[in-house]
Amino acid sequence: FALMLAHCAVLREQILRASAACFGHRLLMDSVIPGGVATDLPADGPDILQSLVTGIRRQFPPLVTLYDNTASL
Repeated sequence: FALMLAHCAVLREQILRASAACFGHRLLMDSVIPGGVATDLPADGPDILQSLVTGIRRQFPPLVTLYDNTASL
């Protein structure tokens, strides 16, 4: 599963970078507060998130196929 781990690490890094760009912290620390969020999205935030989702939707199905077709113990 090393190949899948590497591909998922790339996806995770893409998510962390988008989080930092949109919310000011890679791990969303102190971003969610009671009643909402601590910051507003920047002007390019929706585009960043849409691009992220589009990329993940393209990259994830082959990983599922790889997982399903890989024998394990």
